[in-house]
Amino acid sequence: HGPVAPQEIARVQASSGVFLMTTFAGYEGFPTVIVESLAAGMPVVSTEGADPAGLVQDGRNGLLVNPGDLDGLTGALAALLTNPALRDVFRAAGRRTVETRYSFATRMQRLARLYDELLAVNPVPS
Repeated sequence: HGPVAPQEIARVQASSGVFLMTTFAGYEGFPTVIVESLAAGMPVVSTEGADPAGLVQDGRNGLLVNPGDLDGLTGALAALLTNPALRDVFRAAGRRTVETRYSFATRMQRLARLYDELLAVNPVPS
């Protein structure tokens, strides 16, 4: 699709059967677009290295292929595009991944633990 305006992202995601993220340049930064796609219930195909956060768990909530493996990439896409049941499994698992790792409550719990750890090392003077 190329660049998509923020207000159009949900529409584009809803009209897409699969989200594909590839990279040949090495490792990417944090893959926000993968989080958004999983949260939107999109099955994801990604190359190793495009997902340094390990969001896509091969065969559990998406499919991973090696960079440059065109046969693997086309096979992964074909597997998802021809298998609605597999897409449904990945949709549900992807949403669970985001809900358990990146929900607001989970992030706030992590932040609170971090503050607790920092305050234990450097207590606030009375």
